[in-house]
Amino acid sequence: MKIKKKSQEEMVGFVLIIVLVVVIGLIFLVLSLRKPSSLNTSEEVNSFLHASSKFTTSCQKYKGDFYDLSGLISACSKGEDCFNGTFSCTILNETINTLINSSFKVGEKYKGYYFKAYQRNETLFSIKKGNETNSKVGGEISIYTEAGNIKLVLELYY
Repeated sequence: MKIKKKSQEEMVGFVLIIVLVVVIGLIFLVLSLRKPSSLNTSEEVNSFLHASSKFTTSCQKYKGDFYDLSGLISACSKGEDCFNGTFSCTILNETINTLINSSFKVGEKYKGYYFKAYQRNETLFSIKKGNETNSKVGGEISIYTEAGNIKLVLELYY
């Protein structure tokens, strides 16, 4: 009778060890599958995007009235020209390059950047400069135009 009791205790102990190993294994599995956010949001980048969206560009809608950056993105997505006949996307490309390079010194502190404007998962405009690295900061804002809600994203690589 003593032998039976001892073997039952050993089986219960063995089952407890197995359950403990399975629980620890599941915890490690959940932690390893959890994907950390690859983009650290920066208030500096968000502020830059807000201010840039209101920046007055050199593209005229009509005589005397100029597009701001958000209006120029909308005009570029529609394939419109500026009043003087210049393609709006050309001015947009130049303006974004100038704004980002003067604010974030690509080539010194930052290795490169990626700027994208999209609407309903459709990219309206994007520009990439420099080298993409795993170390990055960025931001995203929404702007409201007559064409609808447009999201602006800027990632800076360092």
